[in-house]
Amino acid sequence: MKALSIEIGSEYVTSGEPYRIRDDFRSLIGSQLNEFQKVVFGTGITDIGVALRRCEELQSVILPDTLTQIDDFAFESCTGLTSIDIPASVKRIGQYAFSGCVALGKVNIQGLITEINDHTFTGCETLTAIELPCGIMRIGDSAFAGCAALTSIVLPDSVTEIAGFAFHNCSKLASLNIPSGIKKIGDLAFGGCLELPEMTFPENIDISPTALIGTHSKPIVRGKKLVSWPGASGCISLPEGIEEIGESAFECCNSLTGIVIPDGVVKIGKWAFCGSALTTLTLPQSIIEICEGAFQNCWGLSSVVFSEGKPSKEGMTIGVCAFNGCRALGSIIIPACVTKICEGAFIGCTGLTTLTIPQSIAEIEAEAFGFCENLKKIIFTDGIPPNPDSKIDQQAFIGCPSKIVIKK
Repeated sequence: MKALSIEIGSEYVTSGEPYRIRDDFRSLIGSQLNEFQKVVFGTGITDIGVALRRCEELQSVILPDTLTQIDDFAFESCTGLTSIDIPASVKRIGQYAFSGCVALGKVNIQGLITEINDHTFTGCETLTAIELPCGIMRIGDSAFAGCAALTSIVLPDSVTEIAGFAFHNCSKLASLNIPSGIKKIGDLAFGGCLELPEMTFPENIDISPTALIGTHSKPIVRGKKLVSWPGASGCISLPEGIEEIGESAFECCNSLTGIVIPDGVVKIGKWAFCGSALTTLTLPQSIIEICEGAFQNCWGLSSVVFSEGKPSKEGMTIGVCAFNGCRALGSIIIPACVTKICEGAFIGCTGLTTLTIPQSIAEIEAEAFGFCENLKKIIFTDGIPPNPDSKIDQQAFIGCPSKIVIKK
């Protein structure tokens, strides 16, 4: 194994040109060191720049106890590096510092760092376990994303934030503790962590509705709002007392085929069921608002039933692109409680053949039923067409067949 010992004041000569080592080790360029398999940093060096970045032959590094910082990209794509011991003197590990170190199987962090920076260990495919020191408060964006062999990690009680994609696609991660002081978990933080068991979260946590997509988590409820149920599968019933289904609560739940929504639920949030595997849907009479993209691209959804009831003062609104791309829908009966159908609400529902519209409808926006290319029949409830004062956009049925049978 060809080794290099780096000491302050020493000279390293490459291509006939000498370089003198300073304490911050920024005088060398990575390509100059690519021939070495082992690098030993001597006492006195405090900072590592990018001199070892993409040194594919590098297998071993010894860091001194005078080191205070490992810079951004310091060991990025050192594909032969198998382990690293980070001394207690280190106060910062930079972004992408070990990103792409695909052979890095062992990491020992003793430093006084306060965060694992963004992308620090992204793509370390052979890293199996890591224990983080006390004092770390934040796990950064994509910090461990794509660490496909990672099976366990111990988070210290000091951690208050797990940022977006932090453990995304750590598909073998099966053991993880959630610190009691955690305050925020970002988008897709544990997305695709297929082996994670059900986890319990503190009541006051700010957790993204997509944080647990692809896991087996139980429902997360805050007050009367269902925030997320990423592990939902088969046919489920919502917990009692729920009044709102939150944004992206069931997004991409590709094993969710049916849901019982109890009376009392008044709002279905943006993209709540977007891309799920729902096949049938019954909406209670209490619903007032179906938000943007709520059931978008539910390709297997073949039946939607709106429960009849006394219309609320506000009336029900079917939001922008609420059922966009639900191509298995064959017929829709819009109930009297619906007063507004927003832009693109049923756009691209190519299987839709029959549509029933109530007299009470106040507004149908542009492309609400756009490109429903098989729509053949529109029926007016009780044979009464919409009120003359109703606002029906000229483009509401754009892309539909030119000859539609209208039955009054």
